[in-house]
Amino acid sequence: MSNIQIFSAPLGRFFISTIFVMAGLNKISEYEGTSGYMDTMGVPSGFLPW
Repeated sequence: MSNIQIFSAPLGRFFISTIFVMAGLNKISEYEGTSGYMDTMGVPSGFLPW
């Protein structure tokens, strides 16, 4: 394998995981908005924490 292949796979995994981490942090920090959205989609409030 070339040096590009050795470094591109971990770098790609890092960038993809960053997308999911940022989305999770946004949902935690904007809990009221997330809760309101889930209510409008019909998710029972028993599934939501707090």
